[in-house]
Amino acid sequence: MISISAQAGNPFRDFTLGPLPATIGQYRPMAAAVKAAIGIPVIAVGRLLPELAEEMLANGECDFVAMGRQQLADPQLANKIASGRRA
Repeated sequence: MISISAQAGNPFRDFTLGPLPATIGQYRPMAAAVKAAIGIPVIAVGRLLPELAEEMLANGECDFVAMGRQQLADPQLANKIASGRRA
């Protein structure tokens, strides 16, 4: 399996902010392109919201999604989504 990510910013400017994607789903096109080109599972990352992640999975643009910051902010996020409690 391969995780698709990139450097979203200039590492010499605002380096304390970290390599955060500037827009929601910023790496979506990259994940979809890699998924179309290889035969192993693809993990998409990069400011993915649950609704966007579900859409990407349903469209076959990736096999898995990683939402690290959302999970850190709410460790029960996956359980809430699975039980239909998005809010």
